[in-house]
Amino acid sequence: PKVLRTLEYILAVGNYINNPTRKVSGFKFSSLMKLIDVKSKAQAGVTLLHTIASIIEENEPELLTFVDDMDAIKDAESAINVSQAKYLAMKKSAHELKNEVSALAAPEDAKMKTFFEETLQSCNKLVSAHEAKTEKYQEIVLSFGESSTNDIAGFFLNWNKFVTSFRACVKFNLALAKKRKVEEKKKRQVLQRQHTKENLQILKNNLRQSGKDIPPSPRKPKGNVNFDGKKNPVSTLVDEILADNTGLLLGPSPEICLDNGVVSQVSSGLKTGDTFTRLRGKRIAAAAKRDSVKMKEKTVVTTVDDSTRRKLRHQQST
Repeated sequence: PKVLRTLEYILAVGNYINNPTRKVSGFKFSSLMKLIDVKSKAQAGVTLLHTIASIIEENEPELLTFVDDMDAIKDAESAINVSQAKYLAMKKSAHELKNEVSALAAPEDAKMKTFFEETLQSCNKLVSAHEAKTEKYQEIVLSFGESSTNDIAGFFLNWNKFVTSFRACVKFNLALAKKRKVEEKKKRQVLQRQHTKENLQILKNNLRQSGKDIPPSPRKPKGNVNFDGKKNPVSTLVDEILADNTGLLLGPSPEICLDNGVVSQVSSGLKTGDTFTRLRGKRIAAAAKRDSVKMKEKTVVTTVDDSTRRKLRHQQST
């Protein structure tokens, strides 16, 4: 049975602790109550019984379920006490009934005497059955190394305490193992983040080391100062963007500038430090100026055409 195999583990641990060279073949069941008194100094709340439960879990975890097979033992103590009380009461009643039967000697008491004798026989059978069952309990108690068999209820009380303590130890070990698993997971995550951070730092250092031989790109001085040393109305944010992107100061390619006057004007405005609002106003003014020039050219062409027509008519008339 699982419970006997569990007790063998307890015996082996006890032999190892007490004297590994001189092994004993058994122990008193009352000694099991001392397992929870041996406490660990390294881990709070851990006793020798916790350690034994851990050893059993590592080697034969199926034995841990023996506590589920002994749930009925928690009611054994009270049942035995009740049974013992009824036995004593019945034994007393049987003795009194025996005296009553002996006193019934008159002929008119023959029927009552017969009834009492049958009742006495039934009581004696119940008393004998109880005594036989008690003898078997006593044999069981002796097989577990107990010297006294008088307190059978106390024996089952100790059993109940042991089963309850063992079940609590198993639950404690499971919770402790779960807690350690979570802590190990957090520790691995911390180490992984630290490893990642170290790798990033190594990468940054390598990039800095590889960039020492590359000439730095020209940077525009920070602040609202243009290339002439004068203050620009451009915001500091735009200056910083242009300072970090000096290629924008060169403007678009010549092909784009020729095909797109807006791009050309925006590029020119960025160079002179104009804001986008001013660039828009300049673009509108330039467009209006171009329209005005085209209108004047058209007017001149129209005037020239009229003069030429009059001269041709005059020559034809002459």
